Amino acid sequence: MTQIRQMDQERLKRFWKIFDERFSKYDEQDVGDAIEQITLSDLWFPTIARVQQVLSERAATKRARAQVHTYQPPEPRGKMDMSVIRTAMDRIKNGEYNPTITDKVRAFAKRLFPDINDELIRQNFCVLTHYCSAGVGLDGGAYVNLYMTKTGEIVERVVIPG
Repeated sequence: MTQIRQMDQERLKRFWKIFDERFSKYDEQDVGDAIEQITLSDLWFPTIARVQQVLSERAATKRARAQVHTYQPPEPRGKMDMSVIRTAMDRIKNGEYNPTITDKVRAFAKRLFPDINDELIRQNFCVLTHYCSAGVGLDGGAYVNLYMTKTGEIVERVVIPG
């Protein structure tokens, strides 16, 4: 505190004017906390540069804390009965059910696999219908790559670029 007592009134006014101009854009609480931190740890009167340094460090700490992602479990929901869907998929795959192939699904399948026939479209009807309506793009630039095995089954692979 002896430094501030040694300052003449003109220098003190200039100091507070610069201080006010420099830190008026900051929250008063943040500036007060920075000055309190400096007065508790430093031996000298807080300089403008030191206050600026502490405010920058505190802002960096806040940004780092805000970037930390914590896992939030999904909302609980009731169990769904998937047996109906699985039964329908199995019937389609085994050829027990012949779904009507729409022009949209047929065009989508022909675009991916030019030599595909209706039998293979029916065998892979669930996958083709899903990606025909939902598209193959995923969040974050990833996408689904569809390819056909030797047995005629269409398999999905997720491709993550980078």
